[in-house]
This record gives sequence, structure tokens and C-alpha cells, in this order.
Amino acid sequence: MHLINESDDLHDLVESVLTLLQHELDYEAVGLRLKQGDDFPYYETRGFPPEFVQAESSLCALDQHGELVRDSVGNPVLECMCGNVLCGRFDPALPFYTGRGSFWTNSTTALLASTSEADRQARMRNRCNGEGYESVALIPMRAAAETIGLLQFNDHRVGRFDPQTIAFLEYLADSLATALAHRRTEAALRESEARYRSLADATTDAIYSHYVGEDGRPGALFEVNDVACRMLGYTREELLRMEVADVDASDSGADIPALMAELAEGKDVLFLQTHVARDGRHIPVEVHARMSTYQGKPVIFSTVRDITERLRAEEERKQVEQERERLLLQVQEQTRQMQQIMDTVPEGVLLLDAEWRVVLCNPLALTYLPVLTETAVWETGQTLTVLGGHPIAELLSPPPHRLWHEVDEDRRHFQITAHTIGTGPMKGGWVLVIRDVTEEYAIRETAQRQDRLATVGQLAAGIAHDFNNILAGIVLYSQMSLRTPNLPPPLQERLNIIANQAHRAADLINQILDFSRSTALDRLPLDLVPLLKEQVKLWERTLPENIRVDFVYGADNYTIDADPTRMQQVFMNLVVNARDAMPDGGTLSIELTRLRVTKPKYAPLPNMAVGDWVQIAISDTGTGIPEDVLPYIYDPFFTTKSKGKGTGLGLSQVYGIVSSHDGFVDVHTEMNVGTTFFLYFPALALPKSPVDAVSGDLSLGHGETILVVEDNAAARAAIVASLELLNYHVVEAENGKAALKVFAEHREDIALVLSDLVMAEMGGKALAQALHEQAPALRVVLMTGHSLTEEREMLREAGVVAWIQKPPELEYLAETLAKACAGELDSAHDQGR
Repeated sequence: MHLINESDDLHDLVESVLTLLQHELDYEAVGLRLKQGDDFPYYETRGFPPEFVQAESSLCALDQHGELVRDSVGNPVLECMCGNVLCGRFDPALPFYTGRGSFWTNSTTALLASTSEADRQARMRNRCNGEGYESVALIPMRAAAETIGLLQFNDHRVGRFDPQTIAFLEYLADSLATALAHRRTEAALRESEARYRSLADATTDAIYSHYVGEDGRPGALFEVNDVACRMLGYTREELLRMEVADVDASDSGADIPALMAELAEGKDVLFLQTHVARDGRHIPVEVHARMSTYQGKPVIFSTVRDITERLRAEEERKQVEQERERLLLQVQEQTRQMQQIMDTVPEGVLLLDAEWRVVLCNPLALTYLPVLTETAVWETGQTLTVLGGHPIAELLSPPPHRLWHEVDEDRRHFQITAHTIGTGPMKGGWVLVIRDVTEEYAIRETAQRQDRLATVGQLAAGIAHDFNNILAGIVLYSQMSLRTPNLPPPLQERLNIIANQAHRAADLINQILDFSRSTALDRLPLDLVPLLKEQVKLWERTLPENIRVDFVYGADNYTIDADPTRMQQVFMNLVVNARDAMPDGGTLSIELTRLRVTKPKYAPLPNMAVGDWVQIAISDTGTGIPEDVLPYIYDPFFTTKSKGKGTGLGLSQVYGIVSSHDGFVDVHTEMNVGTTFFLYFPALALPKSPVDAVSGDLSLGHGETILVVEDNAAARAAIVASLELLNYHVVEAENGKAALKVFAEHREDIALVLSDLVMAEMGGKALAQALHEQAPALRVVLMTGHSLTEEREMLREAGVVAWIQKPPELEYLAETLAKACAGELDSAHDQGR
């Protein structure tokens, strides 16, 4: 019964029921016949041989010519015992029939031997007995008064049925028949609805169906066809959430109360109305409406015809009938009105006659034409032949794949489309629309660049993580080795070189992390004025003498939430680029400005939030950036400098650092004039307390046991050796899962857990949470090469008291672990080295 109630598909239902019956009742063969025309062929079977199903599928008797044999009232004659059950030919007094017309026997051989043809009431094919089936049951499937099919159960074994089983099967057959009839009805209803939908969508008129509101006026729409959607510009789903009043123009003039009264009297009503399309167009329509009921509610069915063309034709006929002088006056008035409208349109609009002479031109078009042509001043009567290097004939034809022609001129982007004038005194002329989409192009290019850099940044972050693991071993082993007593000077020099080269590699990794926005930041309230004053003093000493440095700022507050070291790196990278762009000298300008963005559309760049911003403009008077290079300046390892003069990471690092501070970068450049980089940072309203500086002194442990969790074996070995040097006892694990097992074995001994954040099997975050559930007082220190800005609160709640940036410095590692073991760190520090 669960299958009957839950299965929606007819075929799936039959398959599931037959499979269940065969399995649960242990019958060798199960079949189901369903009515199809005059016959009841097998719809689905289980366990019958294919040749049996093919031979016995049809029950209709055929004459010698192969035609159907019909009875006196025209019904087909159905053969065999299946035909008796389906046609209701049975005698309930006979032992092999039930009172409901089912047939069953536990021995077909005995039945055939003990009964006559008259007893069986139909010609028997005896195929079941011929196949060796002794136990056979045929159960009619009735829905209401109609027999829609038959369930058949066959088994080679004798004695497989009893009256109780047959009664159960009759109950099941009726339930299944009701379910099948219901699904057939639903399928027929869906087919009917589909035919109605196809018919409605095939009409040339719009069709609306809507309820009558409680106030007696037209109410909510509950059905529309495709023509209505195309005419109004809405999707079907959008229209079905609207009411008629939402598409009726308020100034249409239709007397709605009077029309509703006529409809309520059962009259068909024909009236004129005005609809408003999604784009604001007013569409005159002719409505033919009739009131009816649907689901017990009063509804109105309407066919709606767009009569725009008809009204236009009528207007043209009126104009033809008018006198020439009156037509001329009307055209002049229309021209005046058109000019007024054109003057307010936010696009450039030109009206050309058939010879491409300018008849009308709005102010915006007058500003675009000098840019797109070689003529500086345009007046009425001049002939337009070329726009943006394209022949006007090309622009008057439809674009091959778009709605607009794309035209570029003087680093500005325009879209141009043309519509021919088919009627009136300007017949044969053209309306030309010009859009300046330079800003839209800039927004799109910015979004594409951000997407591209985000993808590369993810890759860079992954590479940096692996390099940090490698550098961890080099840094720690070199620093430990340098502390070896009586170290020979040559070996000490080599170790210093290794340590210095490892730090240079770490700096390079930090540049990659800066670009990928994954670097760890020490952000604090930072006043840019004193910072830049110190930087300007440094640049004045280090830049060539032929470069002048100007620093301009107002009396405003220029405090932002930033990492001072990263800000210095940003300024240094931009200043170095500016220096290289001015080989013959020039002026380097730094200007601070406060901005307030009141609405997103007024922001200098897309996605900038509403609020106060600090703008930093760094300008040079150098060579500028070529147009073909500009889209790639933030890509990592892209550089135009000669080999050995640059890594291509400077601007990538600038972009990453600014982005990780929730800021934005923009650039304006002109060849042989100069370049200006604009940096935007959210302004701080109230300063925060500065972060305490971290001591770099080496601190030793007191024999505490630390669990080290690191999936990189080389890095783990270096960390373990460093902790043993620092007088700690160490147990280790290669990932979070293994760490939980080690902690269970040494729970009473472990004072602290030092874990990597990113690991293949259970990372540091999940490990900290699991350990916090087992031992809430346990302290955890995480190692990572990524920023934890958005996760610190969650990690603090999981018992993380500090985090260390990879590759770790030995002194900072010693100090942090000593403070953590001593209980001096009770929450995750906002620092890491």
C-alpha cells in the first residue's frame, strides 16, 4: 500500500508492485494486463517466458480472415479464462470462481479433467497448463464499475492458493486499480492542459485569466499565454504574481465599474484599454472579456489584441486626409516636440533623412559626433558618411549577431543602432541612437580582471603553502645550527648564507601570499600622514636627484585599519615603478583625500560600499603604460622590464595587499604624460587600541610535553628538533586524526598542542574543535601561512591561544610556546611571525 500511495509514475508503480508481489508471495510468475482499446494485453510481467507473453498477450478471438470476432452487441469476444474474468462471465456456484468474479485453482490438470467447455464458459487455450503451471489465479482489477485490467499469478507447484490469499489479492487488485485509474486520469489531465497551453500559445492574441477581487474589480492573474508575456515583456512567473491593475495604465479612461457590471450580467464585453509594458511602453489594446467561474470563484477570461499598428494606420489615414498646410503645421509641431524629447534622452539621438543628412540632433549626439568624425562642429543639413571609421551604410544595417554596432574611438567605446522610418514625411529616413558605454566597459573589464586574479591567487596560495613547509625546515635547522658552540667560521658563514637565502625566499613567498590575499596581517589603526612623511624623507634621500617628491594632504583624519609593514611595501613598490618610469627625472606626487560615497552608483569603482574612504593618489610624470599592457599589470610574474630588473610581483603584491585590507586599486595612465595609481581604503571613524609589540628573545621550556601535528614530514622533523632544543618533550602526529589517537594515549602529559592549520586529513581547525570538546582547558597554537582574520573568534572559542606564521622564526616560536605553557596567552593573539 505504501508503493501504491507513494509512486507517481504509472510504469514505475506497476513494476514496483509486481516485483514486491513476486518476492513477498513467492510466486514463480506474476503478470498485469491493462485495457488498451478492445483488448487487454500484458502491460508488465515477471517470471513468464518471453514466448508465453508474446503468444498470450492478446485475448481477442479472431476469425478465419484474422478479423476480430464480436458478440451481438459489438463487443470483442475475449478468449480463455482471462476473458471470462475480464468480461464478468462466471458462475459463483463453481468452486474455481469467487463471488467477485476471480478465478483460481491449485491444479490446472485436475480442473481440465473434471470440467467441461460449458463449465469453463469460453474456449480454453490451455497454455498455462501446457507450460506446466498448476496453480493459477486471475484477479480482476476494477475501478468503480469499470474493469481496467487483471492480475495473474502462476506457479508450477500445486496448492499455492487458499481463500484467504485470494481475498487479499482481490483487495490489493481493487486498490491498485483505483491508483492506476487515478494516475491515468492525472496523465489525461496533464495532456489536456498541455493541449490547452499549446493552443493558447499558438494564438496571435494575448490571453489573460484573472480572478475578480473582493472589491468587485479585476484581481490577480492566474493564467497567461506566451503572447501576453512577449507583449508586456514579463515572464509567465512574473505575471502570475501580478494583478490586472499592475498592467493597466492609470490614464486609460476605461470605465471599469460599468464594464464589471456588464460582465456580471453574463454579457461578452469588447472595450479599449491601455497596458503598460515592463519597459514603460504604453500599448493600446482591444479586450474581449467574459465572466465565468473557476474553482468556485468568479473569474474573467479575456483575449487581448495589440492595436498599436491599427491605430497607427488609422492615424496615417487621418494625416493623408488633412490639408497640406495643416499637415505641415502638425509636422512642425511634432518636430518641436521631438526635439524636446530628444534633448532629454540620456543617449545621443540623430534623425537622418533618406540622403543621410542630419535633420535633428540632441545635445548628447552633438558631443559624440566630433569624437566619432573628423568634423568639429555639426549643424542641421550636414551629411553624415562615417562614424568611428565605419561607413554609415554599415551602421544603418542590422548588426550580424547583436542589437548594437560596437565602435571604438580615442579610447572610448560606443554602441550604435539605427531604425528606419517607414511612414510619414520622413519616410526613408533613419533614427540613429549612440550610447557611450566607456564606463560600462571599464566596469566589465574590472570584474573580469578581478575574477582572473582571484583564480590565479588561489593557485598562488596553494604553492606558497607548500613552499612554507619546505622553508620551515631550512629556517629552523639553520638557526639551530648557528647556535652550536665553537662553530668554525667558514661553516658559520655558510649557515648565515643559508639562513639569509631562506629569508629571501620567505619574503618572496610573502609577496605571493600578498597577491593571493592569504598573508597574515597585523592590522591596527594607522594614521597615513606620519607614515607617509617618514616615507617621503626616505624617498628624498634614495631617489635620483632629478626626481622631485611632493606630498599633499588636508586637515582631515586619514586613519585606516592596516598593517604598517604591508602599507610601506605598497608605497615602496609603487614608488619604485614610478622611478623606473622617469629615467630622465620628473615629479612624484602623493596626495591624500577623504571621500564619502553616498550611493553605490557614485562610487569611483564598482563594489565600493557606501561610507567614508581614504584615497591615496601616487602619480608620476613618466612614460605611461601602453594600452596593450594595461590589462595585465596586476598579473603575477608579468613584467616589461629587462631580465634581472624585476620579478613581475610588485603590482601583484600591491593589488593583493590592498584587496586584503578591503580596499580597491585603480590606475589612470597616458603615454608620455604619466601614470596615477589610486588606492582606496575604508576610513576609520574611531581608532582602536594598538597591538603590543612581541618580544624576540629566546625562551626555553621547562620539560613540558608538546604534541606537534604537521603533515609535511621534513617540516615536522625540523619543528620537533627545534622544540627539543628549547627543552621541551615532544610527541608527534602526521595529521589531525592521528593526533587525536596520540592525545588519547598521552592525555595527562600533554601541556600544549602545536598544529599546522592546513592538512589533508583533519586540519588544525577541526582538530582544535575536537580537542576542545575532550579537554576544554587544553591550549592549542596553530601554524599557518594564511590570514585568520575571519576565523579568529571561532578558533579562540576552540582553545586556540596563538598562531604562528610559516616559516617560523626560532626566537618567536620559543617566546610564543613559553608564554602559552605559562598561561600568559588565554586567547588567540592577533599576531604571527
